[in-house]
Parts: sequence; structure tokens; C-alpha cells
Amino acid sequence: MTKRARANLMSRTAREINRLLIREKNLGRLLQKVCDTLVENASYKNVWLVILDQSGQVSETAKAGLTDDAETLTAVLKRDPFPLCIQNALLQPRVHTIEEPFSDCAGCFLVDKHKGMSVMSARMERGGNTYGVLAAALPKNLVYDLDEQRIFNEITEDIAFGLRTRILEKEKTAA
Repeated sequence: MTKRARANLMSRTAREINRLLIREKNLGRLLQKVCDTLVENASYKNVWLVILDQSGQVSETAKAGLTDDAETLTAVLKRDPFPLCIQNALLQPRVHTIEEPFSDCAGCFLVDKHKGMSVMSARMERGGNTYGVLAAALPKNLVYDLDEQRIFNEITEDIAFGLRTRILEKEKTAA
């Protein structure tokens, strides 16, 4: 696939995710559809999304392309220290990349799922609040592509905006 075709594909994927953010009212279904869309449309091997509560603890997860069930992912993330991809994404405002997860992430419960792939992750942040992290395993030739990182970051920002909007709406109706 040419660089231009890849950029067009990622832009279409971002638009589809934005439509999901507008239409899907159920948070769990929304998160799952976002992960599914990124695997199906963006050709990522797998994607996982971690939502954090206000204290920084895992409140919800979604994933696509991983054989373990979502409950296992949630349980491990609640019990163990966060994997390197999540830790680093939470520390910086830009996309974090791991070119060689098999060596850099030894001991991570997801490492065997990334053989021959690289990982990109970014925190979902809006209005000074961190809502979680989006991470994806992708071909190594894409992990340092600036257009790929830019669009991945835009998708992460869009998800954060959608989460913030939902939280504000919920607070408004509760008041």
C-alpha cells in the first residue's frame, strides 16, 4: 500500500470512529466498536483501550484482535503494574512507540501477541483530565511514520473528547 493510500485509509478510519462517538450511546459498545474498527479498517494486528477512573485505576477495557477475553485484560491491569506501553503513554503527551516489544517488554502478559510487530500508544486526555490509553500493535514499518502517529494521536484525542462529553452530559443530568 502506498503512503498516500495508507493516509487515506487512516483518515477514513478516523471519520468512522468520529461517527461512532456521535451515534453510540452505550460506553461499552462504543469502546468495543472503536477497537474493532481500528483492527478491521486500520489493519492493526490488535488494539486495546484502557479507561481509567479519577483515581487512575482501571475502570473499563476493550480490545480487538486479542484472543484473551476482555475480563482477563481488565483483571490483569487491575492486579499488576501497567505494561510499559501504558506507563509511557501516561507520562507523555504524544504517541509513544515500542519498536521491539518482544525484547523491550519482557514479562508483559501481552508480549507474545506482538511477535514481529511494534506497538504505538497514546493517552486519552482532554481538558487536563486523563481518561485512559489507546494502544495498537502494528507492522514495524509504520511505527515511526509521522502521518500514522499523527492520525493515531488524532483518534486518541477524539476518543478523549467523546469521553469528556459523555461525562459532562452525565454530570449535567445528575444535577
